[in-house]
Amino acid sequence: MNEIEATAKVTEEVAKTSGKALEVMQQLGTFTARVMGEPIEQTVGLLTDKLRFMRWQRQLRLFDRWKEIIEEREIDLHSARLSPKLGLPIIENATLEEDDHLQDIWARLLASCMDPKNGRPMRSAFIEIVKQLETIDATTLRGLHAIYLHSIDSSTTKMEAGLSIDHSPSSIKISRRELSEKCGLGFTEYEQIMDNLFRLRLCAPFILNDEFDVVKNGGPDKHHFSTVFQYDPICITSLGLAFVEACIE
Repeated sequence: MNEIEATAKVTEEVAKTSGKALEVMQQLGTFTARVMGEPIEQTVGLLTDKLRFMRWQRQLRLFDRWKEIIEEREIDLHSARLSPKLGLPIIENATLEEDDHLQDIWARLLASCMDPKNGRPMRSAFIEIVKQLETIDATTLRGLHAIYLHSIDSSTTKMEAGLSIDHSPSSIKISRRELSEKCGLGFTEYEQIMDNLFRLRLCAPFILNDEFDVVKNGGPDKHHFSTVFQYDPICITSLGLAFVEACIE
């Protein structure tokens, strides 16, 4: 396909998209006019103004929260660099978010992406993860992270005693009861939240690796086995830790 044909193709697609958008707006205006009993021209204008005003309000709130986080973290914006690949979708989604708690997550992600002190690159996958979270998911993830950190602190004494302790996320098991009590979760609600966090790979079922003595070929031996626990206990993943550090805490 040459340049002229490619340009014509793009123009055609833009025209189709614009036509569909206009058709949807006309249908929406007709519906609103019928409900409100006002002329369609007036109702479409009112609806457009209202949506524009709401978007403007969310943009202002995003800016205020982002500024607060920047100041709290003492981020030097003079050396901050943010690629459009990350910046544009974050801002677009954040200004459409009506839930303050979730918009705060977008604001933290935006600040993390601009922090030159952050030694790890921000994953674009975080954008898709935030889009698929509900407030209760984020609250549960924060509780999960807090229990994980507490477990690490509790094991410090054992390390000081000379014992070898594994602090990898997959080694720290978190019980259903402890997490449910901390976050106030019901039985069914807990499993639905876990299913979503499992799907996003922010946490995972806990896997117990163990062994027992056996006799093999007339001599002592070890038999290794693994047990996978679905909902109880669970563990946070490495991706989950990175996500919490960038977007939640």
